[in-house]
Amino acid sequence: MHFLLLIAFGLSACSSFLPAPQAPSLVQDGFRLTEANRPGQIVHLKSGRLVSFSQLQQELSKARFIFVGEVHDDPEHHLIQTQILLALLGATAHVHVGVEYLDATSQKAADDFVAERISEDVFLSRGNWEKNWGYSFYLYRPIFQAARGKAEGLVALNAPRRIVSKVGRSGIKSLNEEERRMIASDIDLGNDRHRRYLEKVFNRHPSFHPGRFDFFYEAQCVWEDTMAERAANYIKEKQGLMIIFCGNGHIAHRFGIPERLRRRAGGEILTVFPFRMSGGATIPPDLCDYVWLTGGKEISRTSPSSR
Repeated sequence: MHFLLLIAFGLSACSSFLPAPQAPSLVQDGFRLTEANRPGQIVHLKSGRLVSFSQLQQELSKARFIFVGEVHDDPEHHLIQTQILLALLGATAHVHVGVEYLDATSQKAADDFVAERISEDVFLSRGNWEKNWGYSFYLYRPIFQAARGKAEGLVALNAPRRIVSKVGRSGIKSLNEEERRMIASDIDLGNDRHRRYLEKVFNRHPSFHPGRFDFFYEAQCVWEDTMAERAANYIKEKQGLMIIFCGNGHIAHRFGIPERLRRRAGGEILTVFPFRMSGGATIPPDLCDYVWLTGGKEISRTSPSSR
């Protein structure tokens, strides 16, 4: 079931700025891109100024949590994620990595892989990569190889896919006790802005039945609260920062995982949103902290499973 919208935006954070003659134009309802903009530029969304990669790295290193989004099948987005991860690992002590791509049942495999106790093939088998995620691992290999042996932890953040799918079909109340224990203890369904945003998304999708939105929304919140809770529980007694990789739809406007994590853990949260450029696009001012402009080409998935 396709709960996550592949939104073509991106965000990141930084406070030191370069002169920005080619930055997007600041307009009342957001930032409008112009023909002068090009892939690879990083924009501090609040000010509209361009920042260098070094400046971005410096600001990210001060945060407790960093979100770097993606369109799942876009190799350029995964290159951005890998660059940021490598920079932080090279300059920051105590870096922990959280990923949407693995669920809690894969945590032992993640622990063994990042500690270099098992091979990539064993990790993919024990983590049920193809069944649970489905996108070609070659898109993600640079992230995992960068983390292997260097990150202090690799955290499987997601709820089991079968449980999220069940909620999408018949709601949270349909879960049995064992299934309920595998998702967040507190599911926030009361954010009106989040609900309205996702309702617009839902109504644009031709395969979704209008009468199923309530269950769709419950599934999205189960997904996001579970990832937020697992991140908060993991980092509680640990030093350093946590960088989280997930789909853009989970961090857009911050009311997905970021705000749910903030309520549980506190600390500074910064977001980086890879944004596929299109002529004259206007980026909402509250989308994120930083936008990383990309061109973007899709790669077909090797698995027929949907996400």
